[in-house]
Amino acid sequence: MWPSVWFPVESEFLPLMDRCQGLIGQPWAYSTSHGQFLVRFYREGSESGIYLYCKDCDALRFESSWREARPTLHFVQGPTGHRIEIQDGERLKVSCGSAFLAESADYLHLPEPKM
Repeated sequence: MWPSVWFPVESEFLPLMDRCQGLIGQPWAYSTSHGQFLVRFYREGSESGIYLYCKDCDALRFESSWREARPTLHFVQGPTGHRIEIQDGERLKVSCGSAFLAESADYLHLPEPKM
């Protein structure tokens, strides 16, 4: 089930991002046509995780999974406006228009686009 509460990474709720430190990072879902990207951070053997949901993605690079995650956020002004850059060394690089965090005990999927 899709979490009812997602915290924008611009909010003061970055302790959830801090809790991703040291976990396993894994790209979970990606929709090129809708520019959506979902990353799961979790402990080995656990179904629950912290999810990073990125929208309006225009640049992505990621490994299939990695240990000892250390994601960082940077807010930049690009040629197309405000951008969020999320990076974990060379293992993850995302440039998106908005990003959100949520914790879930269930596996998540990208929401169906509204037509």
